[in-house]
Amino acid sequence: MEAQNTHYFKAIYVEGDQEFTYDQGEDDRSAFVEGKNAFYDIFYNPWKPLEFLKRFEIHPAVGDGAWYAVDLTDGHFEINGVPFFQHNTVKPDKNGNQVGLILRDFRLIYARIVNAHATVCNDSREMTDCQMEVAGYIIGFQANDQDGENHKHILRL
Repeated sequence: MEAQNTHYFKAIYVEGDQEFTYDQGEDDRSAFVEGKNAFYDIFYNPWKPLEFLKRFEIHPAVGDGAWYAVDLTDGHFEINGVPFFQHNTVKPDKNGNQVGLILRDFRLIYARIVNAHATVCNDSREMTDCQMEVAGYIIGFQANDQDGENHKHILRL
């Protein structure tokens, strides 16, 4: 049994001056590989390398609820189009002086959190009922700074 999505993603790719959008869709199926979900196409897509993924958005499946985005060009997040940074813009150098933090090589972090509620018959140890529900989502990025230090920043929805 699969959990019903409460939100759907939109991935925006930019190559030069061309923009391409990939929407998850209600069926959550890969457009290219039988038996895979839509997110498979983000990491293993035959049409756009991951390096061109510049923005990732999460929109509610029903209604006009809040939507969220992470920008993979500079690491800012958005809630309903309002941008904000979740990380510092300076860091101490080896002498303790504050220097500008330069992040690069942004990589997407995304997860759908699913809870499973199962009923097990004690005598046979067989599962008699299982219900799956989406408990939330995580979006964010991982990047490296000018000294090679790894930084991870996420929003849990």
